[in-house]
Amino acid sequence: MKTNDFFVTASWGLLELLADEMAAFGIEVTGRASAGLWVRTDMAGARGICLWSRLASRVILHLHRAPADSADTVRQAAKAIPWEEWLRPEMTFRVRFQGTHGDILSPRFGAQCVKDGLMERVRSQGVTEPVMTPDQPDLPIQARLRQGQLELGLDMAGASLHQRGYRSEAGEAPLRETLAAGILYRAGWPQVASAGGDLADPFCGSGTILVEAAMMATDTAPGLFRGFAFEGWPGSTEGWPEQQAQADERRARGLANSRVRFRGTDMDGRVVAAAWRNIERAGFSDRIHVEKCDVADWRMPEKARTGLILTNPPYGNRLESRERAAELFRILGERLRSEAVGWRFGLLLSESELGHQLGLRSRRQYRFYNGSLETTLLLFDIRESEFRQPEQSLEEVRTGIPEPAIHNEERAAMLANRLRKNRRHLRRKINQAPDESHCLYDADIPEYAVRITQTGEQLTIMEYAPPASVPEKAARQRLAEVLAVAPDVLGIDPGAVSYEYVRR
Repeated sequence: MKTNDFFVTASWGLLELLADEMAAFGIEVTGRASAGLWVRTDMAGARGICLWSRLASRVILHLHRAPADSADTVRQAAKAIPWEEWLRPEMTFRVRFQGTHGDILSPRFGAQCVKDGLMERVRSQGVTEPVMTPDQPDLPIQARLRQGQLELGLDMAGASLHQRGYRSEAGEAPLRETLAAGILYRAGWPQVASAGGDLADPFCGSGTILVEAAMMATDTAPGLFRGFAFEGWPGSTEGWPEQQAQADERRARGLANSRVRFRGTDMDGRVVAAAWRNIERAGFSDRIHVEKCDVADWRMPEKARTGLILTNPPYGNRLESRERAAELFRILGERLRSEAVGWRFGLLLSESELGHQLGLRSRRQYRFYNGSLETTLLLFDIRESEFRQPEQSLEEVRTGIPEPAIHNEERAAMLANRLRKNRRHLRRKINQAPDESHCLYDADIPEYAVRITQTGEQLTIMEYAPPASVPEKAARQRLAEVLAVAPDVLGIDPGAVSYEYVRR
């Protein structure tokens, strides 16, 4: 069968896993880009990616590449493609255009130029003109203009591949199905499932992690419940019914052979109800159980087999404050240390620092994007040797101000000596104008990026934003030392110290 070039896209953080997946499919990767992989395969192979890839977002059939620096060259490039080979009477199409160059000043104008070239081609061939539509087109055309090069192709799937077809309802911050699959791979779920381990999600939301995990454990193709754009293209479906039948057979065998159990809980009864409906659509209502449960009451079932706990907890606008999030994670950590010793644990967060509230030491971290939101996956082994005290108190999380403490005696002594020296030089001015504000320190030592001023018996500590090279934990420890040293050296009541954060 004829082979073609295809561009398989994936979210940031999933490309390495996608390359492994392509190797498992026996598909040759011919190039890499920031947004995806170039592969070479035949139409059956491309259909197989659409059906079986758990990580890909789109599979683009490459049609044409040409220099383009103007509206006319874009139109001519589109006109050169034999669109009549892909069109049937009354078919619809849409052009999704990315990039700008030359007099192509907007994607919308670029899309219009591609449309003009397509229409000129079909008219010259005497083909019935297709109708342009913004929704669910029969022929989804992808165009990308970058550095004077135009690439044109067809989206094999149409809608993004993360839309599996089982989830019609989601919570406030839905986790993309492809990302759920990615974090399951990173957390080692395929190995845990093959060994007969169970999976639990204490913040299951609409059930995405549970369903994706069940699909993996039962060898269910993620594209089995949806349709694809290529199903309406002339000459593109030879052998497709056999591929679908094989996927059905593999799912049937997987359902019969898998003994893995799945349990999800959530504090919101409404999303639990939505999760049940999604689970039923995916055909897993006999093996995934979800229920409403407050995290403080979370427990492992007595018959649970040691396996993986993986969750995407509330963050961002789903929680009222970082203090509430920190308290929630402390409670979760206590439940994990009490109920889940011996299990693996994975936590997806938008603020990785909150993971310190669990009282567990992470063994690995991975970064991903859930849509436009940057997230971090923290992986843990829940065992007593990894237990630890949270680094921040709830009050510190709430205010952003660390508790006064000395973390490095030698460094703190340097600050104390500098403060004593500066105060000696300013003693006469302070005595003459005690009610005025006097600057005693202004980032004199590189380790302490703060400004310290005294007004009577009041002390103000203003922290400058640390450079990106200084880790957040180190900056927090240095501020804690300032808060401990400055009142002591200057003879100020710690209760009379105020804190400000400034950017410069």
